[in-house]
Amino acid sequence: MNLEDFDKNIPIDKSTLRLEDRWILSRLQDLIGIVNEGFAKYQMDDPARWLYTYLWNYFCDWYIELAKPRLRGETKDRICVQKVLYTVLETSMRLLHPIMPFITEEIWQALPHNGESIMVSPFPERDDSLKDMQAEIDMETVMNVVTAIRSLRAEVGVALSKQINVVAVSTYARDLIEPNIEFIKNLAKVREFTFMDSIPEEDINKYVSAHQPMLDLYVEVAGLVDLDKELARIDSELASINKELARVTGKLSNEQFTSKAPAEIVEKERGIQSELQDKKTKLEDRKKALGGNAK
Repeated sequence: MNLEDFDKNIPIDKSTLRLEDRWILSRLQDLIGIVNEGFAKYQMDDPARWLYTYLWNYFCDWYIELAKPRLRGETKDRICVQKVLYTVLETSMRLLHPIMPFITEEIWQALPHNGESIMVSPFPERDDSLKDMQAEIDMETVMNVVTAIRSLRAEVGVALSKQINVVAVSTYARDLIEPNIEFIKNLAKVREFTFMDSIPEEDINKYVSAHQPMLDLYVEVAGLVDLDKELARIDSELASINKELARVTGKLSNEQFTSKAPAEIVEKERGIQSELQDKKTKLEDRKKALGGNAK
């Protein structure tokens, strides 16, 4: 749908590639290597698993979403992202063809191609000139920022339809994050993304926060969340968890139960206890972040 002015014979201009382009092409080289190695050993599990992960988690979840605004952008960037989208999809179809022959043939025929059938097209070979470990490391950092912001939104019940303000407190990650702020804002539905040296003490209750390896993220929730209602909901959930936790803990404190019950039943109760304690800790942390007193 977006290849009406596309020429597949023009090679990739590496000088025009953005971080996400270098990342998806680098991971493609890993995929090619794993698929070729697996097929050579008549092993299908790893190739199938990696093909699924690459196409679904990397290409669809991330790269296509990042490509959409660029396809509507300036000509030079549009040509670049067209080339990357085409390269990844066409190559992936050839890699996937031995596992899913009919659908891959159908998709491949709809793309610009050489030859009559995907069945007789050359099988992809790894191109180490496109392998970029730094791009993979940097992209993972940026993706983690987006994921953390999305998680914070979900934790406090801010709808995806609402734009939010985010503050990053960082000494090391600013040079990496700043060139990719539009990417972050687009995928995490952020209105303003700013850097600060620290959050003023008097403003700390306006935010919920998450720690990342190179920065701390603060999502402003003042005005977006009914704090009293959310705190009441957390208290209700904590009361229910505490009641169930007391039951399980009492059971596990009973020597007659732990010594006479089948081992798998005891282990199951311990698993329930651990899960409840984990939920309790997370709710208490959320309550504290919203300005409530954890009990």
